[in-house]
Amino acid sequence: MARFSPLPLSKNEYYDRRTEKIIIRTCSEKAVCVDVGAHDGKILSLFIRRCPLATHFAFEPLPHLFRLLVRKYGSACQVFKLALSNKTGMASFNYVVSNAAYSSLLRRPDVQHEAEAFIEVKMDLLDRIIPPNIPIALIKIDVEGGELDVLRGAERIIENYKPYILFEFGQGGSDAFGVTSKMMHTFFQEAGYEISLLKSFLSNKPPLDLDALTRHYHKGDEYFFIAYPTNRVATDIIIMQ
Repeated sequence: MARFSPLPLSKNEYYDRRTEKIIIRTCSEKAVCVDVGAHDGKILSLFIRRCPLATHFAFEPLPHLFRLLVRKYGSACQVFKLALSNKTGMASFNYVVSNAAYSSLLRRPDVQHEAEAFIEVKMDLLDRIIPPNIPIALIKIDVEGGELDVLRGAERIIENYKPYILFEFGQGGSDAFGVTSKMMHTFFQEAGYEISLLKSFLSNKPPLDLDALTRHYHKGDEYFFIAYPTNRVATDIIIMQ
């Protein structure tokens, strides 16, 4: 378990701590996890620590971060230099050089003062990369607005294995892709999922309805959520391997 400082938490640190608790609560040692937008591997490290008996999947289109992930985690996971979406092909990727975490398939409207470059990346669907006989326990998606497209490219996995899904959804990213709270809520509702705040999920509190999700989106006080199958409680442990 990581040792944490008593200093005030940033929002990202707050989410990272609760993400770790969710991984511990929902994943067995053999559970296979997927990190979409793995960046420098912070969440991937949590997957490997909690689930050391599985081979995980990580996706990162930026070449220097892809190479870093291969060096650090290559023996514990399969790393792909891909931008996941709901379509295949090559695309121009907005690499925010001065703040790589803001990089995305579509340029965020709030990066105009950052140093930028555009690189060609390969796009693919998660359903095409993950073999159909591998059950997935948990998926984390942080791709600066393209989360719904990633989900649409993973409908087979979601239908067959009902993984827990940790995902970013906030202004600046999602609105660049034209994704609304209604679109996100409808996708999960049709898949038989609920959406919760991380803290609410850990406390077994009721999920968010569309109005609540919309309020959080426009207020900007929360931008990282968990989706889970309807009627599954937070204390469930996935034992599918």
